[in-house]
Amino acid sequence: MERILITYGTRPLGQRLGRLLDEPERIGYGSCEAIPQFMMGTGKYLSIPHGESPAYLHEVLKSCLDHHYDVLVPLGKAEVGPLAAGKQLFAEYGIRVLIPDISLLEELSVLENPGAGITIDLVSEGVSLLGQPPAVPPELSGVFAFQPDVPGAALCYLTD
Repeated sequence: MERILITYGTRPLGQRLGRLLDEPERIGYGSCEAIPQFMMGTGKYLSIPHGESPAYLHEVLKSCLDHHYDVLVPLGKAEVGPLAAGKQLFAEYGIRVLIPDISLLEELSVLENPGAGITIDLVSEGVSLLGQPPAVPPELSGVFAFQPDVPGAALCYLTD
């Protein structure tokens, strides 16, 4: 059973994604923001650096390895570029980063800070991890939003 680390895990989108995955024992949350003590006490939350930190990739990789996470779901805008560029480093340690390849990022529609009324899906190489029908090409991974009256899917991320 794969363990999943969701970044920006204290934000509503991170919490929503964790609930949609519906297997709390395998979900963990990371955040570069202050994490309330009652959340830290659960053992499901990790402090990680901001995506703009020079040590970001290595610290997040270390956290994944130390806590046995197999899948990383980055939700922060500042994390997208570094993690897309560093996917291979994580792959060498058996960790999947659910973000599109860097070569595809500029071609994708993006939805920043999706609200609760927006349908989202977590996708790994075109396959929904939430059991939804395929809606994105097989080369895509990440959190995608589907908006009424807007064709196609948009990559989701959170801004600071």
